[in-house]
Amino acid sequence: MTNPVKFSFKGVIATAFAPFEGRSAERLNLSAIPEYAKYFAENHFKAVLVNGTYGEGMAMTVDERIQVANAWAEAAERNNQQIIVQVGGTNLQDVKTLAAHAQSINANAILCLPELYYKSKTVQDLIDYLAEVAASAPTVPLFYYHSPDATGVALNMVEFFKKVGDTIPSLGGIKFASTKLDECTLAVKAAADKFRVVVASNYILPACIAIGVDTFMPTSINIAPKLVNGIYDSAMSGDISSAQALQLKLVDVINGLSAIDKNVMPVMKAVTRRLLMPTIDIGSTRKPLKNYDSVVAKSQLVSAITNLLQ
Repeated sequence: MTNPVKFSFKGVIATAFAPFEGRSAERLNLSAIPEYAKYFAENHFKAVLVNGTYGEGMAMTVDERIQVANAWAEAAERNNQQIIVQVGGTNLQDVKTLAAHAQSINANAILCLPELYYKSKTVQDLIDYLAEVAASAPTVPLFYYHSPDATGVALNMVEFFKKVGDTIPSLGGIKFASTKLDECTLAVKAAADKFRVVVASNYILPACIAIGVDTFMPTSINIAPKLVNGIYDSAMSGDISSAQALQLKLVDVINGLSAIDKNVMPVMKAVTRRLLMPTIDIGSTRKPLKNYDSVVAKSQLVSAITNLLQ
């Protein structure tokens, strides 16, 4: 078996929204992806996650997810960007199909949720599941998507790192989608130099950098790309006070969105379309997610966030 390539990217990974047509979001709008990739490139994002939570991967068919991944692979190549494809969120056979496809388009990594109904009850269950997925894309770095609040799979990541060892050669690490800094700290320590911990929270970037995290997937990059880059650059250079000030500003942005809906994602997509990407038609969110286009248009939220981002 060919040895997997290590995932060497460090920095901020952009999390792409799904490109749908209009308010109904019944069909894909793949034509938006080249400009979307260019938007990320212009904001200095050299890696993009597709078909993730904000990419509504779990709301798409397997064929749609393949189409989106194909379009992003082409766009990313033109912009010298890396792509990470989220393959989980469906039955295992489809997950394996999506993993194999990601390998076929030379994705730089794959990200995988746990089984969402027949949930892993033990760390060994999870390892066995991920080994099945990895076998379908053995040359691509695999990251486990640890999001316990969303998935209900709250296994101990320290135990996971200790137990997995070398049993999954392509395992790159985990995406840590939680604000529990104590658990993140322990996971980073357990990962050591063997695995990577990529943090997805919008709230604890400077703190995570202080404990050794060097790669992030904050969903807020769509609405606040300069702010997120400023936090990262300041914290990495040791200017913690500036990083903290910018982090608090970002928290105000996220809190403004969550005042409309605690599920920030559909609100953020609506505001992003109106505020930052009015010429890139990424469409609305797909049911069962709510559509907030009209709410955002009638609210003072856009002008308030505009002021925060200045």
